[in-house]
Amino acid sequence: MQARKILIFLILLFIIVIISISAIVSTILMDNNNSIADSNMKNKVILQMKNKSGDSRFLSEIGEIYSLDQFVLNVRSKEGKCTLKISMNFEIENEALAAELEEKKPIIRDTIITILSSKDIEIISKNKGNEKLKNEIMRKVNLHLKNGKIKHVYFTDFIVK
Repeated sequence: MQARKILIFLILLFIIVIISISAIVSTILMDNNNSIADSNMKNKVILQMKNKSGDSRFLSEIGEIYSLDQFVLNVRSKEGKCTLKISMNFEIENEALAAELEEKKPIIRDTIITILSSKDIEIISKNKGNEKLKNEIMRKVNLHLKNGKIKHVYFTDFIVK
């Protein structure tokens, strides 16, 4: 009789341990799935937050980027002239356009220098003026292109001295 009670006790203990382990594993798996979903959402939010160009797309949705060499030039200011150091990238439609931009680099740079040197720094250094400048650069450079269009202009440096 004593051995039977011990056997029943051990079986009940075994069942309790199995149920406890199942509950713990289930909780861990649910937390892991939630943290993966949270992580994916956080990554999307972070990607969107890093896109500070006023463009509401996720970074993963941005197309091929073509980088231009840095521009350093004098621009008008209320105090006379000042120096603008600016770097920019173009979001382009296709790879063929990258080759065309490379081929037409002197024309593209001249167009951008003409645009920048005609502007007052007080206007283009403000957010609204900055966006207008990007749109003007995109519009005027696109006039020179045949293999596609620039979809967006990104300033990566904008330093006024």
